Amino acid sequence: MSELASCMQISKQQLTPLIGKLIDRGLAARKTDEDDRRFIHIEITDAGRSMIETLMAEMKSTFAARLNELSNTELTELGQMLSRIMKILQGN
Repeated sequence: MSELASCMQISKQQLTPLIGKLIDRGLAARKTDEDDRRFIHIEITDAGRSMIETLMAEMKSTFAARLNELSNTELTELGQMLSRIMKILQGN
């Protein structure tokens, strides 16, 4: 839980109820580490994976529809801007 909270840049206290809701909805499950029972792993369930796949497909479809509204010139400019942003984020 600590590692996940750190990755999400939130406290463990903020993460705990979020994980609880995912577990209550059957989208995630807690699993105690077999070697060290102090550690708890959070796993995505099959239902959680299915929901992620559905949401990703919907997002891709929506994103593609919005990109289709751009002209070729705008798409070229967008590509150039995104490339520049990636270089900045990578420190180049």
